[in-house]
Amino acid sequence: MKITIVATGDELVKGLVHDTNSPALARKFREKGFEVVAHMVVRDSKEELASALSWALERSDAVLVTGGLGPTQDDINREVVAEFVGRPLERDPDVLRRLEGFFLSRGLPLTHNNEKQADFPRGATVFPNPRGTAPGFAVEKDGTQIICAPGVPRELLPMIDESILPFLEGRCARDEYVCSATLKTFGLTESRIDELLANAFQGVDTRGLTLGLIASFPEVHIVLTLSGEDHSRTTRRLHLFRERLEGVLGDIVVSSDGSTMEEVVGHGLRERGLGLVVAESCTGGLIGDRITRVSGSSAYFLGGVIAYNEALKVSLLGVRASTIERTGVVSIETAFEMARGALNLRGTGGAGRVGVAVTGWMEDPPAQSGRGSGSARTNFCCALVAPDGGWAKGFSLFGDRLQRKLLSSEIALEMLRRYLKSLELDRWAYPLVTEERTERW
Repeated sequence: MKITIVATGDELVKGLVHDTNSPALARKFREKGFEVVAHMVVRDSKEELASALSWALERSDAVLVTGGLGPTQDDINREVVAEFVGRPLERDPDVLRRLEGFFLSRGLPLTHNNEKQADFPRGATVFPNPRGTAPGFAVEKDGTQIICAPGVPRELLPMIDESILPFLEGRCARDEYVCSATLKTFGLTESRIDELLANAFQGVDTRGLTLGLIASFPEVHIVLTLSGEDHSRTTRRLHLFRERLEGVLGDIVVSSDGSTMEEVVGHGLRERGLGLVVAESCTGGLIGDRITRVSGSSAYFLGGVIAYNEALKVSLLGVRASTIERTGVVSIETAFEMARGALNLRGTGGAGRVGVAVTGWMEDPPAQSGRGSGSARTNFCCALVAPDGGWAKGFSLFGDRLQRKLLSSEIALEMLRRYLKSLELDRWAYPLVTEERTERW
């Protein structure tokens, strides 16, 4: 099945809002074996949306239009689609009752402009929206399904999984099964991974297999998609291909089931029965933010300190002023004392804890500023203190401020992942930096 995605909204065209929906939708469709032929972004314009639909109708089995289903004057998609397919809009009484209940439960009146969210082209299939007020719908024209869905991600993405994908699969003549897997890696460049994979399947039957590399800074993701006539055999073959890649890539594979770095770390902490405390400087709380994106993280994340200022490193974390004066605020010695201080914070409990600390320059200080670190090129340091030892590493990172913050948080979580999985820490190398050194306590 070929699908065109049409995102609508003046704010998208003008760059005021970033379109995160279309890439996420494309990934979901690809995983189901559907082919996305185009992404389009058009203004809230009747003429431009109708033109986009005409273009897509000639090239697609289904067109997914996102946005433009709300109550305001610029929400015109239902009217445009109804006219395009030549069907009148009709009000759905069940949807209207749900809208009335939605507003009543919030002590608000159902205004006339909100009522239009219960209007659909005659004969349309309606998709419920339990997370918002605007349902989606599908209507057919010349054998092509035109599907309209809300543009709010928290409403759209669940609707795709719960209603729209099952709807499309039920109307798709499938003569083959498609399955996919995503390996997430950290530690090697995209080009180096490509070299490693060049001969990974030499002498192996790879019919139906496609392999794609996605640079998702600071990680590289490898997507395997396999098609075949038999579901169970195709699934088994994909599992073998995935295992083969894991063997080739080794310990740079963060996950092979699509899990994020923070999910992998969280699972490891649960498995080991450890609590985590963080001491952050240069990342400004990003490590804690990433850890707590995972549901249930309160079971292992105890908390931490954002000590951006040198005085707070001393007063809150117990870093010795003499250490900062002697080695610099960005040094493996300072990072280690920050991690150790995090474990000594009141309220973090007793044994069974691990502390992670980061300190660094997110913009290189002038050489004459006197703010240098323990090494001329080291601009980031990370430390981990656990019941069975401590490790600290110094790096020379690249990139702008936001890149360095993200990379710093990733390195800290990778250090923790490696510890939890008993992987090499003393001689662990990260080749995207120009300098490293490691100390162990």
